[in-house]
Amino acid sequence: MTHVYCLESGLASSRKFSATMQIMLPKSVDSVVAEILEVISDTELRLKREFRSETGKGAARVREKLAEMETEGKTSFPFKILPIIDRQEMYRRGVY
Repeated sequence: MTHVYCLESGLASSRKFSATMQIMLPKSVDSVVAEILEVISDTELRLKREFRSETGKGAARVREKLAEMETEGKTSFPFKILPIIDRQEMYRRGVY
């Protein structure tokens, strides 16, 4: 099962995103991370899995906070794009 995450319109461009990249939500929801499976449009991403956190309650916390934000008229979280790490390239260059 995949999950669709909606981005604030006008803030994202599909050119910024690609499959296997990860996005991270803010500390207010435990800095949860999810991998992008597919870029649907400039405002929608299909995620490989729901957001996860170390406590195991990431997705529940995201849904809770989103419901809270919707009562304030907000529809999405700020996020950061995490860089893609090519492990094969790292090992080839002898980083480890």
